[in-house]
Amino acid sequence: MDFWSRLIAGTSLSPSTPSKAAFNDPVKRLARFRREYSQLLQEWRHVTNLSKDSDTADTIRACLRNINKFLSDESRLPSPHPCLSFSAQNQIYVSAAKIATVSYNEDIIREAITLFSTLIESEEEDFIENEAFSQSLMNLLARITGANSIRLNSETEVDVIELAFGIAAKIRLQPEILPAWFTTGDVSSEDEDKGHHERFAGKTSKEDFPLFYLLVDYIHHEGRIGDFARTGLLYIIESASISMPLEQWLVESDLATLMATGLGALYSQLSRKLVIDYPEDGLPLILAMSDFKHPRATADIVSSTSTDFQGHMDTFLSHLVFWQDVLDHCKSVEVKQTLLEHFQVIFLQQLLYPSLLESSDADGGSSVAVLTYLRRVLESVEHPDMIHLILNYLLALPDTTMLESVASTKSLASEARKRKSMNLATMGTQQSTPDLFNLVDLIIGSLRSKSVQTITVTLQLFSVILRRHHRYAVSTLLRTTRVVTDGPQKLVGAHQMELAYILDLANDISVQDGFDEIYDGHIKDATNLLESHPCSHQLIVPVGISKPPGKQSTIPGTPQDVHHHTLRPDDPILRTLLSILSGRPRNMRIYEH
Repeated sequence: MDFWSRLIAGTSLSPSTPSKAAFNDPVKRLARFRREYSQLLQEWRHVTNLSKDSDTADTIRACLRNINKFLSDESRLPSPHPCLSFSAQNQIYVSAAKIATVSYNEDIIREAITLFSTLIESEEEDFIENEAFSQSLMNLLARITGANSIRLNSETEVDVIELAFGIAAKIRLQPEILPAWFTTGDVSSEDEDKGHHERFAGKTSKEDFPLFYLLVDYIHHEGRIGDFARTGLLYIIESASISMPLEQWLVESDLATLMATGLGALYSQLSRKLVIDYPEDGLPLILAMSDFKHPRATADIVSSTSTDFQGHMDTFLSHLVFWQDVLDHCKSVEVKQTLLEHFQVIFLQQLLYPSLLESSDADGGSSVAVLTYLRRVLESVEHPDMIHLILNYLLALPDTTMLESVASTKSLASEARKRKSMNLATMGTQQSTPDLFNLVDLIIGSLRSKSVQTITVTLQLFSVILRRHHRYAVSTLLRTTRVVTDGPQKLVGAHQMELAYILDLANDISVQDGFDEIYDGHIKDATNLLESHPCSHQLIVPVGISKPPGKQSTIPGTPQDVHHHTLRPDDPILRTLLSILSGRPRNMRIYEH
């Protein structure tokens, strides 16, 4: 029928697609492009309700798809590019955004997103610097991702956030385009007599920087969409160091509050009661050779091998790592300090410490849970400022962070941060503090518990602090005596004689063959422990090579290098450990003086 229809109508029997030669002709290409755009507008203007007219929706989708193909193919051809110029002059993106907004059709929405992506990737006509372009795009994205919008599938959502990520990446590389996407709003007549910082204070909103809030809404998602959102947000925060208005806006905005409450929400989703278990194929050898029985999980008590629990824990730790990435990328001192203050007050003071304070062995394992969570936090955190805040607060060390400016400048961002610091300080005074019961008390009390699991997780936590954060443990968890090295030192010959005597003694009492191999293995293990210890990093650098500065905290009061010291015999943790190993009652005195 198609053959006879074409013959009667007198049309060509060849396919309707244009030849390559016709497409390479800029004049003919533009003519076809304009026809497609005219048909798009005509279909849109003559439809009453696009969301209920499927035939018109299909035609509009086809027009948008053809327009995208014209633009994509033209961008790969040598100049001139008349279709791109026509798109810029006639602002076809405005119509495309409006059509997609009212269509409630995911296929049309996806073609509109592709159109914006194609125009940005063309890097011509300065689309990304155009305020009309940015407003049209952000209005579209706000409508299709809002609470009352159409439910998009995962692929379309990824396209949306990938587009937002691409814009954030261009802002990072081309700071001059920031004004098209970020504005602090117009100044009303009643605010004209106010100072600049007074007009700015408390006036931040989503309308100022919708791209920023779009990325914030997706930072908790998993997979590619979460990766795009988090990385895009990092790029925007990094740009604050080269834009004073953006720096002040970030300080005044609820970025720090959203991040801290988001981290707290993920922490609150973790089970309050936990039992430590091992998978069948991962049981330690010493337990496999014993009469070990797997603990039973209940409706209230979750096993550490549970898939759901591990998923919640991984999500929480990944967001904690994102906090570190934000602080690493943030070059603005004021923004960084604002984030740290919210991390301390909202997460540490209102969530983490109260959970430690309220934990108990009597209710079925809450101590095991919170001690395990704290250990995982300290294992994951590497940023020195975050480490300092956590341990400085939980160990009840002198507070040198809150309400103390790290910069002596009188910038507007600094003044804004000080105002928020005062509010946070008021909030923090309403919470319990570790002055009467700190992490040292919790560890000592947990080591004296009758629960084997509580003792086990406490030893794991204690080990992490000693291995990774030794500077904080020397004067708090441990009672030490400083070793004075000014006196005479042992000679190498005397040391070798003592070592030979000890080796002969060990060889005489050994009941196993291959003593040399056993000793070599012990030496390798001891060497690995020493080299991996944080205090050894500056000592293992070869002579003649400048020592690396190391990653130090920028917060005042951070413990510095640890002096040579020895553990005192009356150290409470040492006495408790010896009591556990000896099997004696907890209250029995180990040393008699």
